[in-house]
Amino acid sequence: MLKARIEDYDAILKDQHFHVDAHSEIFFHDYVFWMGDLNFRLLEELDMTLEEIVARVKKGDYQKLFEYDQLRYVMRKGDAFTELQEGDVTFPPTFKFEVDSSFYDCKRRPAWTDRILYKVNPNNYDNIKLKIQQNSYKSHQDYSLSDHKPVTSDFIIKIFADYAEEVVQFKDIEYWWADEDNIVAYTVTKEISKTKEDWIGVFKNNFVSLDDYIIYEYVYKNASPAPQPKQASHSRNIVQPMEYTVRFSELDFKTRDELYQLVYFSETEDKVQSVLGVSKPFPLKEKRTNTSID
Repeated sequence: MLKARIEDYDAILKDQHFHVDAHSEIFFHDYVFWMGDLNFRLLEELDMTLEEIVARVKKGDYQKLFEYDQLRYVMRKGDAFTELQEGDVTFPPTFKFEVDSSFYDCKRRPAWTDRILYKVNPNNYDNIKLKIQQNSYKSHQDYSLSDHKPVTSDFIIKIFADYAEEVVQFKDIEYWWADEDNIVAYTVTKEISKTKEDWIGVFKNNFVSLDDYIIYEYVYKNASPAPQPKQASHSRNIVQPMEYTVRFSELDFKTRDELYQLVYFSETEDKVQSVLGVSKPFPLKEKRTNTSID
């Protein structure tokens, strides 16, 4: 089983590739987080019965047990995960529990199967040194819907300060008319490479996924004045802000008692999609009746 876990790791590194040349391999990225049920157990060399292991766990005496952790063992030997690091494991084994309880299942020896590993490439850029700080690493013993106890970690990472800047700023929308076309106005505050793939999507307020758009329009097709596609440029020079408008065709929303937001998407020559702006929430209204939709 341990050999199979190592082979899984090697297969992932071999088969997982990304289309951006500078970050084509997993460990070429600025930050890497490797997490989940990695399925590493305790080494067979641990000469303890299941009852003895559980007794140590109940006393909070994890040190002796963790010395036989398979994941740390393969990391020490250089067989797998040597590129990554892990914070101190101070929580009890996360597997295997009886569902809806905090009792270990007597069919398996407890083990730390659920882990969070990480890596930073601090010198990926000439003008900034990347760094990562782990503030917490813990399991949640109150969770009982699974035979695993989930693990979470909080990190602080260094990024480019201007990445949070909104390049596209939407004008406030008082209402989105539910029964006719709508005109969206926005301002481009910096020089960007506009492409035919740029689009604006309408989302429910507080959406949780960028795939949850309700309707969308391509900017190049519908914007006025129509932005012309340019070759990709890495220039960050400030330019005179330009205002554009996009027309959205009439569409009958299925859910009308909620707020909505606009999101501007752009795609680079490497086919990497980015969010350049998000509007403030706005309500729906029917113009023909001149009443808000509640």
